[in-house]
Order: sequence, then C-alpha cells, then structure tokens
Amino acid sequence: MPQLSLYVTEENLALLRARAKASGLSLSKHVNRLIEQDANNAGWPKGFWNLYGAISDDFEIPDDLPPDDDAEFEQLFA
Repeated sequence: MPQLSLYVTEENLALLRARAKASGLSLSKHVNRLIEQDANNAGWPKGFWNLYGAISDDFEIPDDLPPDDDAEFEQLFA
C-alpha cells in the first residue's frame, strides 16, 4: 500500500489519534476511512433526483409584485 507523509498541527494530530483510538483503529486506518468517507459523500445523495416531483402539491408561482413595493437598498441595513 502506498505511503503518504503530511504535515498537520499538533492539535489536529491529537484529535486524529484520539478518534482513531476511540474507533479501535490505527491512525493510518482511521485517516484512510476519513478519506474514503469524504470521497463517497461527494455530490448529491443517492436517490436525490428521484425525489423531484414525488410530492403532489398545488404550488403556483405567484404573480410578480409591483416594483414600487420594494424597499430602498439603504433601508435594508438601517
């Protein structure tokens, strides 16, 4: 298996060691698991696009409101 050297802060190393110990894994296996989890969580969750249109509702796009009802930009930060 390839090896990797990297620099981390003392605080991050302590955190990694503590979490590896708590999970019953070596430091290398714990970090490898974190990398795998990150790679598997990239993008949309599995089945996300199957939800589109799954709920039947009566949503209607509202009519545009008149621009005169808009607040002045400065009022938003007053």
